[in-house]
Amino acid sequence: MTEMEDDARTDKDVLLGASSGDSFFRGGQYGSIQSDGKPQEYETYTRRWYILILFSLFATLQGASWNAFGPIEASCKAAFGWNNAQIALIPMWGNVAFALTAILGSWLMNTKGLRAATVLSVGLATVGAAIRCISVEPVPATWLINIGAVLNGLAAYLPNGGPPFLSAIWFPPHQRTTATAVSTVGSYMGTTVSFIIGPLLVPQPSNVTSTNCSTQSSHNGSCSGNFSLDTVEQASYIRTFMFVEGGIALALFLPVLIYFPSKPPKPPSASASVGREDSRSGYRDIITHGQFWLVCLAYCIPVGAYGGFSTVLALNLKPLGVSEDDSDWIGFWATIAGCISALVFAVVSDIYYGHLKRIVIILSIVSVAATAWFTLTSAGIIPFTKVSLYASAILSGLFINGLVPLLYEMACEATYPIDESIPCTIMTVANTIICSVFLLVFQFPNVGTSWMNWFLLSSTIVSIPLVVAFKENYRRSTYDSMGTSGSTCDTQDTKGAIFEPHSSAHRLPYGDQSTLTTPRATPEIRDSEGAPLY
Repeated sequence: MTEMEDDARTDKDVLLGASSGDSFFRGGQYGSIQSDGKPQEYETYTRRWYILILFSLFATLQGASWNAFGPIEASCKAAFGWNNAQIALIPMWGNVAFALTAILGSWLMNTKGLRAATVLSVGLATVGAAIRCISVEPVPATWLINIGAVLNGLAAYLPNGGPPFLSAIWFPPHQRTTATAVSTVGSYMGTTVSFIIGPLLVPQPSNVTSTNCSTQSSHNGSCSGNFSLDTVEQASYIRTFMFVEGGIALALFLPVLIYFPSKPPKPPSASASVGREDSRSGYRDIITHGQFWLVCLAYCIPVGAYGGFSTVLALNLKPLGVSEDDSDWIGFWATIAGCISALVFAVVSDIYYGHLKRIVIILSIVSVAATAWFTLTSAGIIPFTKVSLYASAILSGLFINGLVPLLYEMACEATYPIDESIPCTIMTVANTIICSVFLLVFQFPNVGTSWMNWFLLSSTIVSIPLVVAFKENYRRSTYDSMGTSGSTCDTQDTKGAIFEPHSSAHRLPYGDQSTLTTPRATPEIRDSEGAPLY
């Protein structure tokens, strides 16, 4: 079989989402040595941008559905008789569903590949968005919306745990952090879109009244009886809103179903060309990986707190006399600022690689200053003005969200050769737990909202010593740079470094594994005297 025919066959398998017969890792990941004994060739494909854009659009949809009802909380109260506890409960359902199934989602990506994981995730989100369209009667609507939130949470393993996984499979080393940032920003853009599309399609009610809605039924998220004209109109607006989101979900599901390959025909880098630890070994090893937990806690504490904080921002600012519309705009610009900063700092870190820790420390310090400004302004300790409130809230989002892709990449570098989906999944689960704890506080009666600002400020302060204590290393990038210098498995490069393959437990798909020499438990990089570099 000629090289052209072999590439065509491989590409056809990829387009169909099939895996190599030799492998079950990542739906068919690559081997460092091909069956003819030649070194693996590395190549990038233009289609990687299509994959990244489609992935990011879905992440945006999933994030928008997760935060769909916070920005229209007044309309939901009018239409369904909800209270603050019910408004906070809906995103919490998504968090709980994700936390309980995230490891299963990571296993699915690791063993079945990106295509299977994506089709299932987008399918769940589509069903979750569609089921909410069935009724806007208070009792059934409340049940259906909560069920939809659970399904949307079950789909969250992909946008939350998949960005570094996708970037490692499809992108070369000098674009990995940027690709991770773009796909990560999708989820935050979803939150941003929810602050726009919700109030745009569901105007704030002018007169919230309803008859026969007792305190108890309202607390349970349902009420029955006759509704005022304004309440009926709000229910109609909400139905339109849910139909729009359901239609967008279906429009994204179809191209994913038609064309979304698991991987390119040839790997983009040396680290992409070799297997990773299987899921069981990866989770076992990462539990005792102290450096990873420093990064994980530095990520989940401030980012999780900010996630819960932004979801109920309107409730927080209402006692200050800030309208729901103003709260939505503050949330919108804060998230936009965070998305832009994440992309900018990711590009900078790709250009000047090796300075991730320094960038993260600077961002963390400035995020403390921004959240302190917001907290002190809200508490009246420093003079309150709308300009000050807007500026401090936007800067908080800018610096906290700007940390996310950088911390993902720090974790992936530090834990290599553990599969990228594993540290990312654990980090997002921890983030979700913090966010859920934040939202769970609203289930206690008369808890108020002033505590939210101090909680957020404390979370940003705690992250700084964690990052400072982290010992920065770039295991994956070092493997890439040495691999592209011309060395292959068990072959010395010009500097005398030796690359050794994974054991059979680490799954090398495209190569004939019988051609590999003495396997080791991990893909160690060794110097010319045989001593591990790590």
